[in-house]
Amino acid sequence: MDFGRSERYDNSLVDRETFDVLISERNEESDTGHPDIYFDDFSITYDTLSNTYFYSVIEDSFNRYNPLVRTVSKRFNRYDVAILGDILNDSSIGNNEQAEILLYTDDSYKLYSVAATTLPIVTINMNEQVSDRDNPIGDLNEPATFTLFDNRSDVSSSDRHITSHTYARLRGASSRRFTKNQFRLNLREMSIAGTESNNHLSLLGMREDDDWILYSPYNDPEKMRNTLSNNLWYESFATNNSLDSVNGTQGTFVEVFVDDMYWGIYTLMHPIDRKQLELDVNNRSMTSDFY
Repeated sequence: MDFGRSERYDNSLVDRETFDVLISERNEESDTGHPDIYFDDFSITYDTLSNTYFYSVIEDSFNRYNPLVRTVSKRFNRYDVAILGDILNDSSIGNNEQAEILLYTDDSYKLYSVAATTLPIVTINMNEQVSDRDNPIGDLNEPATFTLFDNRSDVSSSDRHITSHTYARLRGASSRRFTKNQFRLNLREMSIAGTESNNHLSLLGMREDDDWILYSPYNDPEKMRNTLSNNLWYESFATNNSLDSVNGTQGTFVEVFVDDMYWGIYTLMHPIDRKQLELDVNNRSMTSDFY
């Protein structure tokens, strides 16, 4: 349910004096919960560490820089919105500028920040409570919920949110000593009877698969060289071989959140595996040309 007034982003912008008056006339709410904030029809992602909402700008959308802003509160509070900051545009996003966003009622308020990104957003929420919030994903497959917000221009509104059950675990060997780890995801779907099966999905225009990697370019000096090289090879030469198999991978940069905490930019990509190279369990080609 919508318990706040809906306004365009630009119409919610106020100057510093008005912003400060709205705060001074009200008491700050003490609860740690946060309402859902919708930009147009989509709930934007919240990071508990920085108290910041992240807005993934939809490519080529007419209202991408002036979305309709509204709030949804589970506590039945009617929040109105005031934003202190610059208008949304390419420059403000490129400079990583954030705005302050005030949610207020007649007698109380809650204060947050809001940031915008041009990248899709991946969220992973673990199904079970973890003992170490700084390292929620370990060596073993742990059940979680995977969500992708696809902000590409050619995606219908109904297909922008992709959700799946998943198992998540750490990936890599020597890379585990890095501050920023990599993850392996196995997407699963549940039947009404409760049985599991692989959930083959096409993510961000890549091939349909149930196995996915969140690659962290921690030791890549440019932080984009490896992803650029993989994509260049995939688009140019990955099928240029005698077996006509695809011997490369592709990936897309995404913003990643784990258990409502921002983990930074990763590359969402599919692995190079047996089914892609058309190998059997003994690593022999399943095409007659090999024999």
